[in-house]
Amino acid sequence: MRSFCFAAAYLAFNLTLAQAQRAEDSVLAVYRQMERAEQTGDAATWIALWSSKSDVHEHADVLKSMVRARPSVRYQASKVFVQGDAAGLIGQTADQYLSMHFVRESGDWKILDQSWSNVAIDPASIYALVPPREGPFSLAGSPWQNVPRAIGNAQYYAAEKLRWKLQATYDPAYLYIRIEATGALPAPNTGLQGAFPDFVKSGVPRDWPIMKIRVPGGTPREYSLDAADQVMDNATFDQQGKANSHRSSLVYSLTLWKGDHVVFAASTGATASPLVSVSDHFFDLRIPLKTLGIEATPQAIEIRDANGPIGMFAPYAVKLFGR
Repeated sequence: MRSFCFAAAYLAFNLTLAQAQRAEDSVLAVYRQMERAEQTGDAATWIALWSSKSDVHEHADVLKSMVRARPSVRYQASKVFVQGDAAGLIGQTADQYLSMHFVRESGDWKILDQSWSNVAIDPASIYALVPPREGPFSLAGSPWQNVPRAIGNAQYYAAEKLRWKLQATYDPAYLYIRIEATGALPAPNTGLQGAFPDFVKSGVPRDWPIMKIRVPGGTPREYSLDAADQVMDNATFDQQGKANSHRSSLVYSLTLWKGDHVVFAASTGATASPLVSVSDHFFDLRIPLKTLGIEATPQAIEIRDANGPIGMFAPYAVKLFGR
């Protein structure tokens, strides 16, 4: 019986592995079709590779007039990750790097989004591009009332200067961070007036600091976290592809660094990320544990003010949800 159970588990594992490999191969096949379409200047095929949820189809006529054959184009893929009906890919062409988000529509993989960089993209960012499924904390209704708050640094700051509060917890899927402001935060995508809106005039209490996330176990690692409000320019375009109107709006963003390079960035902007949300007084962030190099829990995690001992709060030991 024991041998039978082991054999069944082994077969199930290999079946799952084979299915994942087939899904990755299907995503790579779309990537190769994109490469071929750009090499030959086949605009119709290139546009057909994109999801109906992307904005490519809205500008199909403009894009068709812009596509030109580029026989020398070559795309390389360094990492592919598939989870259910979503997939991510990190690649490169010449001296440019790209990340791509795919979704499965009617059984076929389609490109949902694409971003470019002139510096190499961290492979761990793929777990933010295709985030984990809901973890136990969010499945339990995100009971923040049970999570302790960080202790403000009263030695250096008067109580009226500590106008926000910090909480954090984690489960096998995510590190959850909540910033609580003293007043209600403007909703994401709130319109701002003026050609160059002033953050001070947006009414956002944005005096929380850049933070450090330390993972001391195994090979110690440290990350920098910036949670911020930003102005996004929403433009519309004419038939020639030129911007004919602009509208400024408020977006909230999360940027995670390791050393001097960005691991990933997410926001409530045009392609809204589930890793960033704002409601009432609360600015909520989710960081996939794998982007921090954490493959298993429990794991020691600590959050600090990047300003060190003179920072606005004492070092905060993040507790595993449920413990």
